[in-house]
Amino acid sequence: MQSFIKRLPLLFIPGIMLLGLLINSCKKEDSNSYINTLLTNGVWRLASVRTELFHADTSKRRDTLNTNCNLLQTFTFTNDGTCSYANFHCLQQNAAGRWQLRTANTTNQNNNNNTNNNNLADSVFLNADVVCKDTIKRNKGNSRPFLGVRITNLGENSLVIEHTRLDTVYRTPVVVQRRLVTRYGFIH
Repeated sequence: MQSFIKRLPLLFIPGIMLLGLLINSCKKEDSNSYINTLLTNGVWRLASVRTELFHADTSKRRDTLNTNCNLLQTFTFTNDGTCSYANFHCLQQNAAGRWQLRTANTTNQNNNNNTNNNNLADSVFLNADVVCKDTIKRNKGNSRPFLGVRITNLGENSLVIEHTRLDTVYRTPVVVQRRLVTRYGFIH
């Protein structure tokens, strides 16, 4: 009887391993459906816009934008894949478009957007094709500010997205990667 009791744990090991295999083989729930629910749950109001210029890994300049804007800037997502942005860059306007989410595995990393993080495996990107009137001269009056932006934080009451523009600066004998990161913070 004692030898049976000593071997009892060995008899349970195959059963535990089988149970673990069955649990791990279950299909996991799509995390994008939860993200869709969070995005479409009301109107997102712009709380802050901040830009930061990096030369390689060194921060060169930080700016906070739209500090004197009296217009309410809102971003709205609907379940049917449409979205709208009101009063972008404090210009009275209402831009509409379509939106979709992509993970890092399905996003082209060579598009000069959002490559400022070496570990993008868990990143979710928002592609919203709204065309907004813009005050920045390099955009020639219109821009798509939310095409290929990375969602860095999303909860029930806050949404933070980042757009990264890459340039290369050639300074003999060194080549420097320059990034301009624009971070938009929204609240419900």
